[in-house]
Amino acid sequence: MEILIKLQIEQNEIISKTTQAIEKKKSFLLTYFNVHCYYIYSKNKEYKRLIDNEFITYPDGTGLWIMLNKIGRKYPRFNATDLNYFLMNYLIENNKSVVIIGGNFEEKDIKEICRKRNLNLARYFNGYIDNQFILNETQYVSTDVILIGMGVPKQEVLAYEISKLQKSSVIICVGNFFEFYFGSQKRAPLFMQRIGLEWLYRLYLEPRRLFFRYTVENLYFFWKTLFIKK
Repeated sequence: MEILIKLQIEQNEIISKTTQAIEKKKSFLLTYFNVHCYYIYSKNKEYKRLIDNEFITYPDGTGLWIMLNKIGRKYPRFNATDLNYFLMNYLIENNKSVVIIGGNFEEKDIKEICRKRNLNLARYFNGYIDNQFILNETQYVSTDVILIGMGVPKQEVLAYEISKLQKSSVIICVGNFFEFYFGSQKRAPLFMQRIGLEWLYRLYLEPRRLFFRYTVENLYFFWKTLFIKK
């Protein structure tokens, strides 16, 4: 698959490209690519087109790390959540303004958390409202960064549509990161994070929602991995 060659595998390089784009006010689309994304990529033509042509994309999680190692693309394993925490700290330290799209939070709660953390929040949009409303509103909001956490492929489709209206914004897709960042969900214990089993903890917390993803999709992925060659 072309995507396996295109993925940006150096964490420091991803951070550098993202922060440079923010400082230079360049249009920049960033997202992650994990086992679930691999499954969607193989089924959804629009998502595949966007990932292949519009986004800077990096591997997330143990599954992609195993697959990329098998084809000779070796790198220290990292995950999207840790990368997003780093970028959030950068935004706070440099007083960059952000628009947050995603989750199902009360706006007043988000504003209060951002105030306490000194995060310069320009606007918050609930992730379950109409996309057209978000598009209409974001084109009038001046901001440095737009963070979207709505799940694959919805977040990437929306990010691309916004990018056509916001010519100078960095847009980062973050998946369920807001659940961790705003405290509605706990991350796995540190030892599970370190050995690449954070997905198992998530399955334990949300078995009904995640059962298909972590059984059928994982089996599909590892079946494909068996036949990957350098």
